[in-house]
Amino acid sequence: MGVTLRILFFSSFAVASFIASLMSANAEVVSLPPYSLTAAPNPSSMGYTLDGWDYVRATPSVGTTSLSIGDSYISTSVGLHPSPSISVSGNASGARVYGLVELIYYFTITGAAGAVPVNIQAAGGISNSNWEAAFQVDSISLYDQTSPHVAGLVSGAGVQSFSINQVYNLQANETYRVYMLAAGISDAGSFNAWVDPTFTIDPALASQYSLYFSDDIGNAVSAVPEPSTWAMLILGFAGVGFMTYRRRKQSNAISIA
Repeated sequence: MGVTLRILFFSSFAVASFIASLMSANAEVVSLPPYSLTAAPNPSSMGYTLDGWDYVRATPSVGTTSLSIGDSYISTSVGLHPSPSISVSGNASGARVYGLVELIYYFTITGAAGAVPVNIQAAGGISNSNWEAAFQVDSISLYDQTSPHVAGLVSGAGVQSFSINQVYNLQANETYRVYMLAAGISDAGSFNAWVDPTFTIDPALASQYSLYFSDDIGNAVSAVPEPSTWAMLILGFAGVGFMTYRRRKQSNAISIA
């Protein structure tokens, strides 16, 4: 390995190590409540009949769950990555059915105290669900009078949807609760309901603030690479440079031979 390449390689390694050490030294410990996932009806039986209604309980779980009674069924879908999403669909054939999925999780913004512009995008909708799809963001602090009440809601019959794409000034180091609901009910035919949100810090402030969510909750949008990502990139570039040098050296050796 030539002197110049040695300097490049070890300098890159040193920079990467320095970034990694900073990341470890300044790693923030953020404690947030865990996410909760519920479904209804909520009896212990998977399915039962009461007052002429066929009830199907979708057991709370991540992924897709489908349950049925006779020709009627309920299917729920819950995803936590790359961003949270929930949906419920069903079909009633000769009996009434209904299903509900509710996901609650939390997030915070770490950094200097003050308002932080955050773009909140959320979409939801219903199709013949005769119930509702809902999305809501609230501060869990009773003392934060400046926090916004972000909400999207559609309910009733027919095909309806809501869409949120707006910047809100959220308070740094405050804990926010995200509530998502998808519910449907029918005594004839099929229905569905769904909700899917994401959050993004203003790019101008992305280096000063970070979004943290409840464990296992993803957020599809990433404003800037994390320090560990930069460290891996630098090491990767150094490795690529070294391999290129080796190949050129071997090629030159073969040519001389």
